[in-house]
Amino acid sequence: MKNELFPGEEAPLLASNTAKKDISVSEDEKNSRSNRTMTLIIAVSMVMCILVIGMSGAGDSSVTEEISHIPISLEGQTGKGCKLQATLPGYGCDKFQAKQLGTGYKTPQECAVAAHADSACSGNEIMFAPVYNYAWGCRCCKPKPSGSVDAVYSKNPNWDVYKYTAPTKAVTVYKRLPSYGCDRFQAKQLGTGHKTPEACAAAAMADPACSGNEIMFAPVYNYAWGCRCCKPKPSGQDKDVYSANRNWDTYKYVGAVKAVNRLPGYGCDNFQAKNLGTNFKDAGECADAAFKDSACTSNEIMWSGYSYAWGCRCCKPKPAGSDANVYSKNQNWNIYQYNLPVDLVQTCAPPPPTPNPTPNPTPKPTSKPTSKPTPKPTGKPTLEPTNTPTAEPTVTDSSSPTISPTSSPTESPTFPPTLSPT
Repeated sequence: MKNELFPGEEAPLLASNTAKKDISVSEDEKNSRSNRTMTLIIAVSMVMCILVIGMSGAGDSSVTEEISHIPISLEGQTGKGCKLQATLPGYGCDKFQAKQLGTGYKTPQECAVAAHADSACSGNEIMFAPVYNYAWGCRCCKPKPSGSVDAVYSKNPNWDVYKYTAPTKAVTVYKRLPSYGCDRFQAKQLGTGHKTPEACAAAAMADPACSGNEIMFAPVYNYAWGCRCCKPKPSGQDKDVYSANRNWDTYKYVGAVKAVNRLPGYGCDNFQAKNLGTNFKDAGECADAAFKDSACTSNEIMWSGYSYAWGCRCCKPKPAGSDANVYSKNQNWNIYQYNLPVDLVQTCAPPPPTPNPTPNPTPKPTSKPTSKPTPKPTGKPTLEPTNTPTAEPTVTDSSSPTISPTSSPTESPTFPPTLSPT
């Protein structure tokens, strides 16, 4: 293959053979070295297989987009089954409240966004009353004074305190073109300090000089050639635009903008801004494109399971009115919100485990559960408690025993009582 290295670049030299040393080696050491050698041979074989597979597509007339997810771990993620909860349920910050922001905020998230944008809210907490918010409104707190929770905050079952932080940004890296580089439209060399494609993509995302959404990364020679970001891809076929080079791989990074599914089953087609095309794998990619497109003047997109055909569509700013009246109901579309200025701190509070969970708690355990709770456990539970004596003896003593049980109690005892109840 021609042009394996770019002009002005040389492959790093391998170290020269070192002089042999005469060192006596124990039998255990020989075995250890033998094992390490075998492991190295297997590893090299696997790498060669991967390279052969990767090189097989380099000569195709059209280079397909090979997807290899390498997600960067996100901060603030909670475990499965956890849900958003207040930082301090049943407390308020009225002792150090900063400002009452009004009653127009329907959720803690909306309240936190308003607090983040208001210079009077000098702390990073809000107090929100889920039941009485319509009257009491959203309130932000000053920085928390020193002291214990009970000494600083006010206990009140109607208020909850939420803590908010700067949003966590995510980047997902796709290995889009193995054995190709973007040197013809390279934007910037970002240095050799980025050891992985993920780290390189994160640096590119943060650098304004990287105006595209791709990087080129040399897995073997990265320590010398460094991480490089690309300008937006010129028009044309991949094989005509990118340079074939087995030492480089081109990665696409997407999902830099966090998207939240705000309204499942709705679309913004009544106030759609632009159809951004079908070249997006998920709502994260769609949101990333909308964020960068000047025609998308709001922070919402509509995304569908059929977006491979219908495309990614961004919305204009939402008109006045309730969601149900403004958005169009359609089970195939979802409204995603992106570029939220704050994230609420999430805590995980699973319910306490029970030995054997029951559908409904029972007042007292019974030997065999009845359809309705009984006042006292019985030997053989009946469907409903009986009010009159039964034909057969009961478990407990009767107030006036009879020789032969009657269907209803008698006014006075008959024959002398027996020694034991019947």
